[in-house]
Amino acid sequence: MKRIAVRIGFTLGLALLSLPQSGPGQPADSATLYRHHFAGTARIAQAPNSSTLRKVWALPESKALRDHVFLKLAEVPYRVRRPELPAGAADQSALFRPLLDDLFSAESYLEIRGPTQRSEVVLALKLGDDRARVWSTNLWQAGATWKLGAPAPIKVEGFPGWELKMKGAPNVFQWVRAGQWLLVGLGHDRLTLLPGLARQTAKSERPGTALEQNWFEADVDCPRLSSWFPVLGRYAVPPAHVVITAKGEMLRSTAQLRCPEKVTWTFEPWKLPTNYIHEPLISFTVAQGIAHLLAKTKGVPELGLKPLPNQVCLWGQAAEHVQTAFTVPTANATNVIRQLAPKLQPFVLSHMPGAIGEFEWITNMLGMHWKGVPFVLPTLRPVRDTGVEYLLGSLYPVGTKGKPVPAELYAQLAGQTNLLYYDWEMTSERLPQANRFLQLGSITTQKRLPPTNAPTLRWLKAVSPLLGNTGTKMTQTGPNELTLVRSSQLGLTGIEMATLTRWIESPGFPLTFDPPPSSLPSPRKDSGKPASPRPQR
Repeated sequence: MKRIAVRIGFTLGLALLSLPQSGPGQPADSATLYRHHFAGTARIAQAPNSSTLRKVWALPESKALRDHVFLKLAEVPYRVRRPELPAGAADQSALFRPLLDDLFSAESYLEIRGPTQRSEVVLALKLGDDRARVWSTNLWQAGATWKLGAPAPIKVEGFPGWELKMKGAPNVFQWVRAGQWLLVGLGHDRLTLLPGLARQTAKSERPGTALEQNWFEADVDCPRLSSWFPVLGRYAVPPAHVVITAKGEMLRSTAQLRCPEKVTWTFEPWKLPTNYIHEPLISFTVAQGIAHLLAKTKGVPELGLKPLPNQVCLWGQAAEHVQTAFTVPTANATNVIRQLAPKLQPFVLSHMPGAIGEFEWITNMLGMHWKGVPFVLPTLRPVRDTGVEYLLGSLYPVGTKGKPVPAELYAQLAGQTNLLYYDWEMTSERLPQANRFLQLGSITTQKRLPPTNAPTLRWLKAVSPLLGNTGTKMTQTGPNELTLVRSSQLGLTGIEMATLTRWIESPGFPLTFDPPPSSLPSPRKDSGKPASPRPQR
């Protein structure tokens, strides 16, 4: 359901009078930036194999979260169009809020095409006449209240509707009733996507091919969308084709990543510190081919690691707080940790500004402790296991004593020479741990924690017991193609769900992901001097 909420936020922000402003004279570009076809939660709820989703949907905490998210999303059109609105114009969120229920429940098709500076968007919803009239009335009223222009009746491919020509950019908005479908278009000067869907609807009574087995299909041009969502550019996410379907009681999510260049990667035998990985295990992750990613990561080149690690193994154990550990194979690990020792704290502070505590060299283990962090004692040290040297990092010190994990876990990696990434987790346990991990990060960087009664935190607590295992694999399936496949109850891992709730609580949601405010007291206004820092215990 959280994945669906994200899609709705994206839809609202771009379909309801919310495209970024642009100047005239931009070049034409017919390439698709984003396109999705969604079956709608009303159909999903009727599917015989969606009992877990129905249980999640029926939770009181899910309704509270849905209302919380929808209220935030209903403000997006005003926030985007505000610079061009009359002085004193209200946000009109009361008019947009009812429309979100339809975006969530009805079958929908959304497409955004063209350069990001001059894009065109069309949204098609399968709605009854009563709901279509609500859309017409509310959008008409919002446009009139904001004085965007005078609506005029139109016909598109014989279907009735109305058009609003606005002063700002994008400057054309159209509403058309096409049989059982409502078509909404937004763009510049002359729309082409909406008439195209209207023609298709006139021929086949629907704007596109029906979804048979899949619940969601999407094409996302991540590089070109990075001007709207900088995080996509930061991580160089390639264009992707995404499909979500049901497989028994699980969701099967598939993403085909189309890389612009040939994937230059050679499989290496996995190096796993099996004596340090033991029960009670609740997560296990491995990845290889990571050296080129590390080379592009802020601060890593300055660490002077040569060569850069090309594999990583991470695992989490059931613990009161957040026990997680990782290893990277490293030749001459003892010398490497000595080389890293004076550089670790500046590196961490570059990624976690304001972090408390300090790094300390521990002679008897030839490693580093991060002292002063509440509840945990992060450690980085060299170890040797089954003839391989590693750098071992953990939130608590870990050793070799413990019950070995089942051999079936490691068997998941056997015989797959195209496997770059594998992740398994017991999400019912990993989700609460992931939430505590984010809370620990906020405490460490002296950021304010979300209130305990926040709808997002109450939802995480309520949904966790309903979840089972989540498994994810990424393989190379072509010279320029990577394929990610996931089996899960809700489509997301524990850390992804916990991070998503932090995004929802961000003041800029859904347009930006802002860090939490500082937990430190503000400087005193009477003296002009900064307040003294709180003593550390």
